[in-house]
Amino acid sequence: MKNKDVIQVKKLDFNIDTLNILSQVSLSVSKNEFVGLVGPNGSGKSTLLKNIYRHYTPSSGMIYLNGKDVFKMKSKEVAQQMAIVAQENQPDFDFSVREMVIMGRYSRKKMFEQDDQTDFEVVSQALSMVGMQGTEERSFLSLSGGEKQRIYLAMAFAQESELIILDEPTNHLDIGYQLYIMEIMRQFQDKTIFTSVHDMNLAARYCDRIIMLKDGRIIANGSPEEVLTVERIREVFHVDTEIEKKKEYLRITYLGWI
Repeated sequence: MKNKDVIQVKKLDFNIDTLNILSQVSLSVSKNEFVGLVGPNGSGKSTLLKNIYRHYTPSSGMIYLNGKDVFKMKSKEVAQQMAIVAQENQPDFDFSVREMVIMGRYSRKKMFEQDDQTDFEVVSQALSMVGMQGTEERSFLSLSGGEKQRIYLAMAFAQESELIILDEPTNHLDIGYQLYIMEIMRQFQDKTIFTSVHDMNLAARYCDRIIMLKDGRIIANGSPEEVLTVERIREVFHVDTEIEKKKEYLRITYLGWI
């Protein structure tokens, strides 16, 4: 039996002035799926995600979160169901790493409720998951770009939401931590993951399904083997490739710009 849809996007348009950024985008992400969003720069990946998590308001169309119109839900209700790791997340004030990660717990707390041992244990576990254990007292602003990104991931894990939306979560990470973070997300059997991915080899290796955007429209939606073909990559990215099937995933070799 098909799992229920956690996200449904129906005929979404998004315009800035007279410029059409997204056109008639319709998609769904089912419970416990790991779905990757790929496409060239400027194709609308971040804009689509920002519409889903309400940073932007669509020009037309509907977005549903677990069957509810996301724009009619209260912020706390959305946060209990959906955690976000965005690309631009710079706080205005300096906080310790512990203070940053524990912010992910706000949707689980009543007004004026104090942090307790459960919160601290969740924070410790989340930091361990991203390889940042022992940094609780460090200044967040003193961290490198890659370290900050891992703290944002820890915040999302601490939120304990069913759905995690990530906008290119491996940006600023070296290749070792790119693989490490994707492995962590792949192991979340009880989570639904919807993430934009810059590296198509990572998408091919870890995603159950891939959605490809070009010029604000979905041009392919299916398994990695269905979406990531030599012909489609040439059409969308203007790059020649070789694609091999390696055990359970594809390996893409880039041959050159065309």
